Amino acid sequence: MESHGRGNIKLGLTIRRPSDADGYLTSAQDFWRGLRDLSANDSGATFSVGLLASQATEGTLKSYLSLKGVPTVKLCKLGHDLEALWELAYQLGFPLANPTPSWVKALATGHSGPDFFFRYPLGLHGISIPRATLLVSSIEAMIDHVYATARGP
Repeated sequence: MESHGRGNIKLGLTIRRPSDADGYLTSAQDFWRGLRDLSANDSGATFSVGLLASQATEGTLKSYLSLKGVPTVKLCKLGHDLEALWELAYQLGFPLANPTPSWVKALATGHSGPDFFFRYPLGLHGISIPRATLLVSSIEAMIDHVYATARGP
C-alpha cells in the first residue's frame, strides 16, 4: 500500500456520489421512521401523520422511478402528485395495486396542490386519513421492494 503524506493510506477505493434514487430513498426511509414512531404513540397528530406518510410514499415512488431511468427533471415536474407517481411506477413494473388504492388517494388529497392541506390546513376543521398502522406497513413494503430492485437479481 502506498502512503500519501500525513499517514493517509491509499486503499484503491472509490466512494461514489449517491444517485438521485439513493437520495429519494434516504428521505423516504427517514419520513417512514418518523411516521412509525409517531404512530406508535397514537398521538392523534393527523396532519403530521399525513405529511410524513405522503413524503415517505413520494420518496419511495420517486426512488423506484429513478432506478428505472426516469430523469429527475421529469420527477420534479410530477411534483407531489402521488397518484401520477403511483401510476407511472405501476407502468414501469412496480408491483402496486391498480387502480391506485384509497389510502394513496386519501394522502394525495392532503399532499398536493393547490391546497397542500397537510402543510397548511387553511379553512379546515380537520382531515381524515387512513389508520397509521396501515400506512406504516404499506410504505414499509414499498421501501423493501425498492431496496430489492436496487440490489438487483
